[in-house]
Amino acid sequence: MKLGCEEMTVKTAATGGGVESIVARGNVVIEQGDTRATGTKAVYTTTATEETIEITGEAAWHSPGHEGKGDVLILDRQRNEFTAKGKAYAKLFPAAKVPGAPTAANAPRMTSPAANDLPVEISAELLTVKLPDAGGPVQHVVAEQDVVIQQGDSRATGSRAVYTGSTTSKEGELTGGPAFRTPRFEGKGETLKWNRQGSEFHVRRNGYLKMTREGAGQSPTNRVVEVFSDDYDFKPGAADFRGHVRLNDPEWKLAGETVAMQLSTSGNQIQNIVAQRNVVVEQIENPAAGNKNPPWRLTAEEATAKMTPTGNQIENIVARRNVVVEQLESRAADGQSPPWKLTSEGVTVKLTAPGNRIDNIEARQNVVVKQTEARVVGAKNPPWKLTCEVVNLRLSASGNEIENIVALIPAIRAVKAPVEILVVDDNSPDGTAAAVQNMQKNYPGIH
Repeated sequence: MKLGCEEMTVKTAATGGGVESIVARGNVVIEQGDTRATGTKAVYTTTATEETIEITGEAAWHSPGHEGKGDVLILDRQRNEFTAKGKAYAKLFPAAKVPGAPTAANAPRMTSPAANDLPVEISAELLTVKLPDAGGPVQHVVAEQDVVIQQGDSRATGSRAVYTGSTTSKEGELTGGPAFRTPRFEGKGETLKWNRQGSEFHVRRNGYLKMTREGAGQSPTNRVVEVFSDDYDFKPGAADFRGHVRLNDPEWKLAGETVAMQLSTSGNQIQNIVAQRNVVVEQIENPAAGNKNPPWRLTAEEATAKMTPTGNQIENIVARRNVVVEQLESRAADGQSPPWKLTSEGVTVKLTAPGNRIDNIEARQNVVVKQTEARVVGAKNPPWKLTCEVVNLRLSASGNEIENIVALIPAIRAVKAPVEILVVDDNSPDGTAAAVQNMQKNYPGIH
C-alpha cells in the first residue's frame, strides 16, 4: 500500500515493531495494487483481525473499469472491499470494458445483451463493493437504503440490493418495494431477481407489469397493457405469469391461473397468449372510444389467443374444455340483437378489427347455442335454442337489414355445402323478421 498526503501522523504500537494507526490530511492518495482512493483525510487503523482505512472529504475510489464515491469511504484491506456511507455511488463496467479482465460477462447487468458495454450505476445510502483480487469485474455488491440501479435507459429501485458472482451463479436480488423500468416496460413486486445475462427478471409476490406497445394501423397511438399476478418471469421475447393473472388491455381483458405471453423480438408487440385454468377473455364495451361492438365473454379451461401483426387486436381464440362464449347486454343498446350463449368442448373464435368484433365461431362437441333473454320488452319471438355436435356461426347484424338479408340468404343457400343459417332479429321495424319467416318456406336450414 502507498499513502501520500500533505500532513501525516503515525502512531506505533506500545510494544513496538509495528504501526497502530495513521492519520493523513490534505490531498490524500492511497494506492493498493490497481486500486486508488482519494480524499482530504484518511485514518488507517489495524488490529489483530482487521486493517481498515476510513477516508472522508470528497472521498472517491477508482480501479480499472470501476469507480465510486461517498461521504465516507472505508477500505477493508483484508477483504479488498470498499464500503461507502452517505450518498454512496459506484459505476461498474462489464468485463469486456475492464483491461485485462476475463471475457465472461459476469458483471451485474439489468438490460439485454445488446447493452452489455454500458456501465451499471448504483446509488444508495450504504454501498459495499468487493473488488476482484487481480482486476476484472466486480463480484459482490450490497446496497442499502434508497437503492437506484441504472444501466442505459433501464432503471431499478428498492431498499436493498445484493449481487453475487461466482463461477456457477451470477445473480442479483432487489427487495424492499423493488421496481424496474425500461423504455417499454415497468414492473414491480415484493422481490425482484435478475440473472447474469441481465435480460431476465424474476418477480415474486404481488407482481405487476405494464407494457407500452407501439400503435399501428387503425390504432396509431401507443397502447398500455397492465398485467397483475402472484409471480412472473420476464425476458426478451417472452413473459410467463403465474397465480391469479389479470391482463387489462384498452379493449379487452383476460384472466387465468397461468398466462404465457410471446412477444416480438423488440418486445413492442404481443404475438400470442396462452392461458390455462379458469380462463376468462372479455371484450370491453367502450362506446366513448368509438368501439360500438356488442361486448362478449369467453370462458374455458384453456385458451390460446393469436394477435394480429400489429399486436393491438386479437385475430382468433382457440379454446378447449368447458367453453362458453356469450354476447353480453350492451349499455349502448341501439339495435343490438338479444344476448346469446354458446357452450361446447372446443371453439375457434375469429375476430375482426376494429374492436375485436366476433366474425365467426366454429364449435365442436356438445354444442348448444341459445338466446339467453329477450332484451326488448314485449318481443313477439320467444327465445331460441340450437343443439348439435358441430356448428359454424358467421355473425352478421340483422337489425333493420331487410334489403340485405333477402339477398344474403339465397346467396348462402346457393353454396354447395351443408349450411345452417341462424337469424337473430330484435323486432326490426322494417319487417326483417317477417321476410326471414317467409324465406323459411323455400329454403331449409333457416332458423
